[in-house]
Amino acid sequence: MSIFGKIMARSSAPRPTPRQQEWYGYKHRIASSTAPAQSVDVAPILDKAVAAKGEKLAWRTSIVDLMKALDIDSSLGARKELAKELGFTATAMIPPA
Repeated sequence: MSIFGKIMARSSAPRPTPRQQEWYGYKHRIASSTAPAQSVDVAPILDKAVAAKGEKLAWRTSIVDLMKALDIDSSLGARKELAKELGFTATAMIPPA
């Protein structure tokens, strides 16, 4: 899975357990549903992940802190890979003259 994919997966709403899926007919509804995906407010989810870490992490302003909160490798190599996935180049950081 891509790094961005990991961020998306770990910052979205919790998935129902297999028992919950069976109980509510989840699999059938998903297979027959044509409704678009619902939006999710990730801030409370990420705030909870940060609180569970017990560290002061500024996930709103730091990609390193976001990755740490989600237990994703935040090394320079991983961040370079993420930048590549998102099409971000070093020239994008140079302010216009």
